[in-house]
Amino acid sequence: MFGKLLKHEFKATGRTLGPLYGGFVALVLAACGMLWLTWQFGEVKVGLGTVKVETGTILGALSGVLTLVAVFAMMAIVIVTEVLIIMRFYRLLGDDGYFWFSLPVTPAQHMAVKLIAAMVWSVASLALFVGGIFAFVLVANGMEGGAALAELWAAVRTFPYMMPAFGFVALLVLAGLIAMAASCLQVQLACALGMQWPQSRLGASIGMYVLISVVLQILWTVATVGGGLFLFVSTPHITTLTTLDAYRIPVMVVGVFCLLNLILCAVYFAATRWLLTKRLNLA
Repeated sequence: MFGKLLKHEFKATGRTLGPLYGGFVALVLAACGMLWLTWQFGEVKVGLGTVKVETGTILGALSGVLTLVAVFAMMAIVIVTEVLIIMRFYRLLGDDGYFWFSLPVTPAQHMAVKLIAAMVWSVASLALFVGGIFAFVLVANGMEGGAALAELWAAVRTFPYMMPAFGFVALLVLAGLIAMAASCLQVQLACALGMQWPQSRLGASIGMYVLISVVLQILWTVATVGGGLFLFVSTPHITTLTTLDAYRIPVMVVGVFCLLNLILCAVYFAATRWLLTKRLNLA
C-alpha cells in the first residue's frame, strides 16, 4: 500500500510540476538561443567578462526580455515547487484527510510519502535552477571563444589537494540534503500543530512554523558560539595549522551540522507522528 500511495503522490504532483518544468526548460532554451542569435548578428558585445545586449533592434529587445523572464523563472520554479509541497501536506490535514486516513496506511507512512516526494521535487527544482544558470554560462563561454570555462578548468586543475576538496563538496551536498529533509519535516510539524486550532488552521500553522524557526535560530546561535569557543580553546596555535588540518576543521563543523540536523529530523518526525496518531483533528 505504501508503494501505491507513493506512486499516486508522484502522479498527483507531476501533473502540475511536469508541465511547469517542461515550460521552464523551453523558456531557458529559447532565451539562450535568442541570446546566441543576437550575438551572431552582432548585437551582443562581449568584453572584460561582461555581456552587453544592444536592444536597439527587435531581435536585441526580444533577447533582453526573454533573458529577464528566464532569470525570474529560475527563482520562481523553486518557490512554486516549495509552495505546492507545503499545500499537499496541509490539505492532507484538511478535508482530504477524511479519505486518506481511512486507508490502511499509518500516519508515519503518510509522512514518509510526503517527505520523499518533497525531497525529490525540491532537488529537481534546484537542479533546474543550477542548469538554467549553467546554460547561460555556456552561451557566454561560446561568446568569449571558450575562454571562461578554460580559465575555470585551469584554476581547478592547479588547486592543491583536490581529492579532499571534492570530498568536502560531497559532504556539503549530504549536509544540504539532510537540512532539506529537516526543513520539510519542520513544515509537517507546524501543520500538525496548526490543526489543533481548526478555526484558524492556516494562521496557526504559519505561527507555529515561525515559532519553531525562532527557537531553532536561538539554538543554532548558541551552538555556533559554543562550537567557535571550543575550537578557539582547543586550537590555541591556529597559525601553526597545516593545510591538512585546515580541511579537518571545516569537515568536523559540517559533520556536526549533519548530526544536529539528523537529531532535528528524528524529533520532528516523532512529534508529528504522535500528533497525527493521538491528536488528529481534521477540518
